Amino acid sequence: LYGLIVSLSFVLENLLSFLYLSRRIGLRLRHLQLRSHVKGVFLAFLIANISLLYVQTDKIMLGLLLSESAVATYTIPNYIVTSIYNIVISLFVVAIPRLNSLFGKSKSEYEALFNELSRAFLMVFIPLLFFVFISAEDLIIVYAAGKYNDCILPLKLFTIAIFFNALVFIQREGILYISEKEKIIIRYNLLGGILNLVSNFVLYFLGLFKPVTAIITLTGSFLLVSILMQYYIKRRMKEKVRLFSRNLLSYFLFSLPVIGIDYLLGLTNMARLLRLILSLLLFAGVYLSLLLLCKDQVLINNMRTSLKKIRTYFENKKRISTGQ
Repeated sequence: LYGLIVSLSFVLENLLSFLYLSRRIGLRLRHLQLRSHVKGVFLAFLIANISLLYVQTDKIMLGLLLSESAVATYTIPNYIVTSIYNIVISLFVVAIPRLNSLFGKSKSEYEALFNELSRAFLMVFIPLLFFVFISAEDLIIVYAAGKYNDCILPLKLFTIAIFFNALVFIQREGILYISEKEKIIIRYNLLGGILNLVSNFVLYFLGLFKPVTAIITLTGSFLLVSILMQYYIKRRMKEKVRLFSRNLLSYFLFSLPVIGIDYLLGLTNMARLLRLILSLLLFAGVYLSLLLLCKDQVLINNMRTSLKKIRTYFENKKRISTGQ
């Protein structure tokens, strides 16, 4: 029943999107040359389904070779970090159409936008992963009501895996896919998926296959794909985009205060949920303060843009209320 509801919701979402596009841009189904799109759709289909060799393969193997409890130990941490990832990655996803339009017009503007977007994403994502890693015990106890304490270590490991997965996504969607390098994407994703699958079988025959080791092999697969993509982009495509920079190190360093905050709050007797909320608020304040002290341009630029939009909104509202 759950699967049916989810499937129907996806179908409804796509139908509504299609109807909206039809009205918005006058999309029509007449005189379509579907044959010319078969190759592109097939490549997109392969890219989407090769991803099944990663997390879904782990879940299936854990269920078939071990137990349902092993699947739960793997799935709960995966759900937590994936939920956070899906929210933050929207910072990058919403700008992909603009990246695509700039790619064919102005390479310099495309590169500048890509660098700013990747920095903005990592600026938000890295501290959140640090927070989840340090607060893993409290998060699992609050989320699972103390029933799945064996998920604490897997949750910490998943923060590392999802970081490399994010790097793969940014390079894939922001550079390779826009450059029509679908075959490269398929090749590298397939290599990483096969590595993950083979590693799981090897671990099983060695008697070492469990949720923790499955996450470690998953992390290694994402890392391999990320390195291969980075090498191809730099050496073959010679794109002047910077996924890694000195700012990336500063985001890691500015995230370290969460360790001290978590330790100090751990000395109190407050409820875990309250401690999590307070820890997150204090950490966010410290992190933002450090970024402002170091005059991080991405943060400053976004703050200026946001303040400008807020000011414009209230000015328009005032103008409407006064009848001007």
